[in-house]
Amino acid sequence: MPVRSSRGVMAQGMHIRQVLAAELKPGQRFVVLAHSKGGLDALAALSQDRALNDACDGVALVQPPTGPSTVMDEVLGCATGLSAHGYPLDRVRRVLAKTPWMAAGTRDISSRRDPQIAQLLNQLPADLHAAHVVSWTAAPSSRFDTHHARLNAQRPGCAHDGQFYLENLCIEGMPQICLPRLDHGQPVLGGGGFDATRFWLTLLNVLHEIRPDQTR
Repeated sequence: MPVRSSRGVMAQGMHIRQVLAAELKPGQRFVVLAHSKGGLDALAALSQDRALNDACDGVALVQPPTGPSTVMDEVLGCATGLSAHGYPLDRVRRVLAKTPWMAAGTRDISSRRDPQIAQLLNQLPADLHAAHVVSWTAAPSSRFDTHHARLNAQRPGCAHDGQFYLENLCIEGMPQICLPRLDHGQPVLGGGGFDATRFWLTLLNVLHEIRPDQTR
């Protein structure tokens, strides 16, 4: 799927909707495998088009940011009570987060997110066949965009995946797969001995196995 994470959730959803409408043949069905903000983007696409939702056989949401990133909140200065430590790359992050190429996407994983996202999560279609993965890890698997020391300092003893605290990855009422020792980036980047391809193929199988009998 040709997407840009710089887009806000609702705009990205519209883009995904347009791409699928152009690519899918009449009667063709599909399954969504989405990571992080991509899960919100995919849900936005399905919510905007009933026919598209009806053609979807399942959605696997891996580490969806249903709540804000406290790291991004600290970078953007949009939340109180966070530590005021000066992290080396925050000045660069702050500049990049405000550029046209990143502003909307960055906003939508922070406390400044589009209010339509909360409405989207509160009004998921009753017939949406979905499962979602949450994870936590005590140590980073790589140096790429993980913030273990920072999140540990902000809230000692609270579970997180290096990007988001556990409660900000959950979707109430949706079947949940809980995985320890999995960083936020590993499902896409691998590392630490994690087989990302096998992981996604397994999720496809899980979606199939948990489908209600009448829809198989």
